[in-house]
Amino acid sequence: MIATSNQIAISALADALSVSMRRDLASHYFLVIGEVMKYGDEGLKLLIERGWMEQPPQPIDRNKFYKK
Repeated sequence: MIATSNQIAISALADALSVSMRRDLASHYFLVIGEVMKYGDEGLKLLIERGWMEQPPQPIDRNKFYKK
């Protein structure tokens, strides 16, 4: 529910940014989008920490992989 609401908020703000003709609002939209993304990231970390969600796949550490 939280992830979905963050995705909807980001897409709605991006849509508003694309149709807005005022330059001063564009900077505010960018700031709010950044804040929503930070909020979503913190929520995802909390879900993973509490074991309610699995951690998404991470890239392989190639240096560690080749040392084996």
